[in-house]
Amino acid sequence: MSAPLIAATIAHLMANTESGAVLVFVPGWREIKDVEDELRTRRWSSIDFNDPERFKIVLLHSLFPSGLTEATDPVPEGCRRILIATDIAETSLTFPDIKYVIDSGKRRSPEYDALSSVNKLYRTWVSKASATQRAGRAGRVKSGEYYALFSEQRHRSMAPFRPPEAMTPEAIQRVILRVRLHFPTIPVEKYFSNWLEPPPQLQLDTALRRLQDEDVLTEHGEVTPFGRLVARLGTSPSMARMILLGVVFQCLDPILVIAAMALHNVPLFTHPDSAVAAMQHRNLRLTLSEGARSDHIALLNAYRTMTRRERTHGTDAACDWAAANDVSLIHYKSVSVGARRLSKVLAQYGLIPDHRMDMANLRSENTALLTALICAGLAPNIAAHASSYRFLTKGGLHAEVPHESLLRPQEWRAGTWMPNPLKGTLCVYSGIHQATDPLEGNDFTLLRDVTPVSELAVALFGGPLNVADGDLLVDGWLPLRTSGSDEAVHQIAKFRELWDSALATTFKGLAVGIGSDASREVKREIAALEDVVQAVVSLLDQDERARLERAAALLPRRELESSNVEDTS
Repeated sequence: MSAPLIAATIAHLMANTESGAVLVFVPGWREIKDVEDELRTRRWSSIDFNDPERFKIVLLHSLFPSGLTEATDPVPEGCRRILIATDIAETSLTFPDIKYVIDSGKRRSPEYDALSSVNKLYRTWVSKASATQRAGRAGRVKSGEYYALFSEQRHRSMAPFRPPEAMTPEAIQRVILRVRLHFPTIPVEKYFSNWLEPPPQLQLDTALRRLQDEDVLTEHGEVTPFGRLVARLGTSPSMARMILLGVVFQCLDPILVIAAMALHNVPLFTHPDSAVAAMQHRNLRLTLSEGARSDHIALLNAYRTMTRRERTHGTDAACDWAAANDVSLIHYKSVSVGARRLSKVLAQYGLIPDHRMDMANLRSENTALLTALICAGLAPNIAAHASSYRFLTKGGLHAEVPHESLLRPQEWRAGTWMPNPLKGTLCVYSGIHQATDPLEGNDFTLLRDVTPVSELAVALFGGPLNVADGDLLVDGWLPLRTSGSDEAVHQIAKFRELWDSALATTFKGLAVGIGSDASREVKREIAALEDVVQAVVSLLDQDERARLERAAALLPRRELESSNVEDTS
């Protein structure tokens, strides 16, 4: 896609016509910004796109909700609107002043790669139906013109309609679980064989194996008590396990919020609309992450801030804070509803008390504990630093920490003499996406929503732990460094074995109580585990203190001294 060509077409229209708004279709956010930059930075004869009295440039993307309001707000007389949009503007929105449509003919097409467990975004040509739909946006209310930036031959080669998107692994797992719950006598393969386009056999086999590994299904395909809880919560098995850990560790509310964010998969933060705003937004998120450099903790604390403001100052104050800090009010409400639903399910099943919620949140402010439980919820999405900004994930895939992630160091640049602060870092992530453009032959693979985690957290919560050649090995691929003896390695492995056994017993007790008045049983199970829980919390706290001491030792002297200056204001 050529941003200069699109910008030149817009400039031509603005110079040779007197009225009417322009709607431009491009594949994604990066292309939206490229076109905007071309308009604002290139010198155009007799046209200044930075003049607010003549032009209003509006960016339309699902991650930028404020653009929807700007797209329909009235503009001063003599001012022309330029809307740069993805396919979000194809069907659901009506803009009465649109007279011209410029179509790049491209879109981002999501596709899941089962072999690499990566969600890929391909930049592809749209279908004929989509091109027709886009053309119809011109002159919806009055006569208009459509400019297709592709040839008639290209149009003839386009697919008639957009192909259906493939199911994600999580969606396949949910369907399999429902089938086993409601139709236990029907083989899973037979159920899917009735579909017009069933998932590939490899994906079905992988989903079944994952459900069995997660103790959702038995070896014979029967639903376990834990599987029934997973079905009721409507989350992934790992997220359901994280929620139960939130009950056991008495930090339930923040864990429910994190689970709701994962379940709804909505971005709480929107994209800042300028470089200055982006820097301010990053500083806000750094503050919200409380030194953890965790995207998840920043999201959690943004949600908490909204909740506190709404409770103490009212809805208007919360809305004002959201608008000032690039927080999506719509997505905040979605997460809030989701967290309340999960809480109600737990209360109905006797897994938490429906009163005295303070008892369920005694450790809710312990950031080290929260990041460890996030590790449990996101496993096996664990990555180890490889080089520069790149991390190695399970299966040998390299992915980069994105620019907006708090984990990505802003003060370090590849190729400089400074040591890389990411060296030795482990992290967990919400997902991987790969943007690919087969026409231009380039692609990039990025981690989404990243949280750094300690080796201790990974050893305790990061998946199956084994001893191989005298080292600890997590999930069959990730070696953990240990400074102790072989005896220390075996002690850690033994502790993990005992810890897993205790958790399994507790989870089984919690899940079996479903459907009955299980409050007393829940209290008994949690009380029986309290000594071990306290030991784990103490280990995590000690590990966090050691990390902070190491980080302080690496600070430049000037920065160290400034951090010790008393605030006398």
